[in-house]
Amino acid sequence: MKAYIAFSIHGTKAFITASKTFSSMDEIKALEPEFTAVKSRRDNYKPEDGVKLEWSKLMTVENVTDSTGKRMIERPLRSPPAVVVRFKTLERRGWTIDKRAFVHRHWNKNQNLAID
Repeated sequence: MKAYIAFSIHGTKAFITASKTFSSMDEIKALEPEFTAVKSRRDNYKPEDGVKLEWSKLMTVENVTDSTGKRMIERPLRSPPAVVVRFKTLERRGWTIDKRAFVHRHWNKNQNLAID
């Protein structure tokens, strides 16, 4: 059974993805609470694409002050280098990563960055 993570910095529509094959849904559920199965919002989603997962490490906690007072909220990462670093940890854990569209969108071709 395939599981995947797809992440895009809000508004960019440039995704970085990770996928891995598991032997059963129980093996995927054992990844909780770090990974949570969610419903895919893709228009062209097919069940054979696998189970979509959200990964807690792609969120950051921020202190916010608004009309309700001071509180902490979770927000998705907004730093392209931080996102790539997080996905590299998945790669070391045996996940297959596709970052071409993400890197193309967020890095100038003239920048000398060690992202591979």
